Amino acid sequence: MIIALAAGQSPVTPRSMARFNRALGVQCDYCHVVEEWMNASKPPFGTAIKMEAMVKELNDGPLQPFGALDCWTCHQGDKRPTRFPSASLAAEMTKWPEELADAPQGVKLGMTVYRVSLGAACDHCHVAADWKSSAKPEFETARRMSAMFAAFPKYIDSKSFSMQCWTCHKGKTQPERLR
Repeated sequence: MIIALAAGQSPVTPRSMARFNRALGVQCDYCHVVEEWMNASKPPFGTAIKMEAMVKELNDGPLQPFGALDCWTCHQGDKRPTRFPSASLAAEMTKWPEELADAPQGVKLGMTVYRVSLGAACDHCHVAADWKSSAKPEFETARRMSAMFAAFPKYIDSKSFSMQCWTCHKGKTQPERLR
């Protein structure tokens, strides 16, 4: 069985449905009304269509130079992607470089979130002698990744969930892709 969901979307096959099931840890009836596969009355059905469109926009746009992602990248077997482990934030904030102790609290918080989300030290993206330098490719990659956040409100209800770097990276410099 092959189903085309909407104009411009990829056909949905049993193989692609199996990928969705694995990525979200669900069975078909989580999104679908059994035997009425195109019935959109279940909220997860509409969410899946929006998420598929978001993944396509990101893969064709800002992520194109880095390789594609899919549902697994963020979900990894969970219905909802995991959130930033905020309990570890306070401990990480104490590791702020001493020479930058006077940085604004917002900068410290943002950079600490990056550090935890990517499981990397500051010098992964920054040149230690010149924190504002864009000499390292990872510095520009972070800027490019941050630009993705402008696309998310088109697809995700920010009242129920908001995207974070952690959502895809989960403590790794490279998120898991296409499983």
